[in-house]
Amino acid sequence: MRIRVRLGGCLPVLTGRSSEQALELPEGATVAEALALAGVRPEMAMLVSVGGHVRQLNHPLSDGDHLVVVPPVSGG
Repeated sequence: MRIRVRLGGCLPVLTGRSSEQALELPEGATVAEALALAGVRPEMAMLVSVGGHVRQLNHPLSDGDHLVVVPPVSGG
């Protein structure tokens, strides 16, 4: 199956990857597997949305899904 991943904030710099990626994954792959393929370690993702809904790392993906990954934010 094919999905799209958008890396937000500083993630493209931290991962050395493009902010928009198209990934090929096997049927039944999860958010965690997509993140690993996109070069994102779990601790680098504060929030992951799939189709506009916040999802956990074990959420199964479907062909055509669009993931948006938001890194932890700090400041003050």
